Amino acid sequence: MDYAMVWNIIYNFILFALFFHDDVRNFFMDFFREQGWFTSICLFYAIFVPALIPMLFAIKDQKNGVNLPIGILTVILSFAFQLAPIWSQVIIFGNGWWLGHAGLKVLFILGANVFFMTSAKKFSSDFCELDETLQSVLTRIKRKTGCEFKKVFICSAAMGQNHVNNCAVIISSKTLLLGKKLRDVLDEEQLEVILLHEAGHMHYRILAMIGRMFEFALNFAMYGAIALMLIDVFNVRNLQANMFGWILFVNCAVFSLDIISTIITGQMRKFLENLADSFVLRYVSGSFLADVLEIVRDNLPVAGKLQCGISLLNTHPDINQRIKRLRERS
Repeated sequence: MDYAMVWNIIYNFILFALFFHDDVRNFFMDFFREQGWFTSICLFYAIFVPALIPMLFAIKDQKNGVNLPIGILTVILSFAFQLAPIWSQVIIFGNGWWLGHAGLKVLFILGANVFFMTSAKKFSSDFCELDETLQSVLTRIKRKTGCEFKKVFICSAAMGQNHVNNCAVIISSKTLLLGKKLRDVLDEEQLEVILLHEAGHMHYRILAMIGRMFEFALNFAMYGAIALMLIDVFNVRNLQANMFGWILFVNCAVFSLDIISTIITGQMRKFLENLADSFVLRYVSGSFLADVLEIVRDNLPVAGKLQCGISLLNTHPDINQRIKRLRERS
């Protein structure tokens, strides 16, 4: 169980729910109204200190197997964004703060993807020469499926014991990043199965694009719902009237809805992973795919069960569940 996720849900939801109680809401409002800006800022962030506890687990998890420093930077940026001072967005965007917040989140997601792609290519720049076996596999996949990888980067062991080094991943529409350790462990037929899975992602990329557009639209809808709630439920038309009191409520509401959004989009992406597995089954048996996944599971160090908030971004079904399902289907 992801205890950090449960902790964040409980902590933020309690703060969010308490605001619907008149006495509690009035207490926060009066409390912040009597404080100066500096004191209010300090107290505002102090309230959210418990929500930062998972970052300690996050850094520990990064050291245990997820790519450094990209992984730690992603964790820090994601938590920093979730605790970003929405009051500054109120000052900048006024009553359109929710548009600003949703827009910034979309830019953050796109920026994180660009950062990952450029970093992966940089670390892999010395390992772009493909051996004959890999070339042969790529040719067969193109002939069988019609899917062609325009660029293939081999991620070397020089990046350390990290998750990216042990997997294959599409980092843009037709660019493949292949972990060197994964390449070394698998033989030619097994490697073809793994790359067929990635070809499946390429085959269904239109669904991935629709899913990403839905994710962006969902963010705008959620934050717009918070803005409407403030107006309709609490009759608040100017957040600056009690800046920190109302923004405390908004922050908790945003984080609570972010968790819902993450769960929804995470399930969508897991659906795409299962769809890619189904694509592989057009060409190989389910038992053989399960055999390959077992080799990957047993021979390559992976991140394991993360204890931190970044596991909210986990987009792959549990590998043991995938193997079990494939065994049952075959």
